[in-house]
Amino acid sequence: MGLESWLVCGGIWMVCAFCALMFVRGAALGNARSAEIEEEFEEYRARVVPARAPRATHASRSSLPRSAH
Repeated sequence: MGLESWLVCGGIWMVCAFCALMFVRGAALGNARSAEIEEEFEEYRARVVPARAPRATHASRSSLPRSAH
């Protein structure tokens, strides 16, 4: 086996190792992010929502519907 064959085999091995590493890291980061999102969602659901303010009416319109005029 010549040097060229070793370089090809080594390059293929490095690409496979890099892909495996990225797959494992990606899977680990995805699970961590999923847990983080769930924690944020629980905080969001626990928040107290203020009461809605009544809608403002324009000064040129009355607050009564058209049919009541």
